[in-house]
Amino acid sequence: MSEKVNVLFLDDESRIVNSLKSLFRRTYNVFTATDGHQALEIVKNNKIQVVVSDQRMPNMLGVEFLKKVKAVSPNTMRLLLTGYSDLDAIIDSINDGEIFRFISKPWDNNKIKEILASAAEAALETEQLYQQQTVTTAQAEVSTQAQTGQVIAGDANTPAILIINKDSSLTTVVKDLIEDGNPVYYSPSLDDVMDILESEEVAVIIAGIGFEDKNSITDFLKLLKQQHPLVMTIVASDIRDADMAIELINQGQIFRYLNKPVRKSMMKLSIKSALRFYYQHKNEQKLLKRHQVEQSNTTSIPNKLLERLRTLGRRLKAS
Repeated sequence: MSEKVNVLFLDDESRIVNSLKSLFRRTYNVFTATDGHQALEIVKNNKIQVVVSDQRMPNMLGVEFLKKVKAVSPNTMRLLLTGYSDLDAIIDSINDGEIFRFISKPWDNNKIKEILASAAEAALETEQLYQQQTVTTAQAEVSTQAQTGQVIAGDANTPAILIINKDSSLTTVVKDLIEDGNPVYYSPSLDDVMDILESEEVAVIIAGIGFEDKNSITDFLKLLKQQHPLVMTIVASDIRDADMAIELINQGQIFRYLNKPVRKSMMKLSIKSALRFYYQHKNEQKLLKRHQVEQSNTTSIPNKLLERLRTLGRRLKAS
């Protein structure tokens, strides 16, 4: 990177921001703040490419701050620094802050350097594209007719929505939200899911995660994002597991995380937003730099399925 990136660190503890400034001052133009309102003024008055915020602060939580940053400077790469596992805050940061990474306290210096380098590179390479890229309402509008069953018919010329769940309960939620347009598929089997991914253009995956299939589904989603970065994933889960949510962002860049039972209004908004992002990134695939993931070493995926994922990735890169 020839241009020196502007990075803002926010933490209510001075020793934390001073430590981060000392670690990164030779690599980036470093801004620091110990108050969310002060940090927002810095973002408004400077071109900040990367912001790293603590979560637990007295005047403004990190999640609230990152949501405000997204509104005033959408191109800024947003990272959350946290020393504890608060699932509700983590979910809010996924859904409202659309963060790039979670960073655990205390951090590993080499790891945090690697994460910031990825974020800075993505910000520089995509900032003009991100500002210029627009999607028409017609493109982004969700339009599907969902019915129960293995394959739900729709317009074959538009990207599909794929539901992965052990039963048809998510399909029941989705079917009342969708009108004619995008085809919708449903399958409880990862092998069948791969059949669909290999034969259809899938824009959005809606994955239900329960206790029985937690490892297999989360590992599959992480590996799929490595091979198919364009697909947007919405997770619906009744599991209260902050570590799982963090892994699904860092290694799977999930788009939304919804608690079960899923509110229909939230699902509808999530699908619309996911489709909008899909079209935006399909039209300008350099934006996928903003969704790159950490490598995942999983053990629950059979070798045959793993090879099918890799083959899918090679085919998509070649197309």
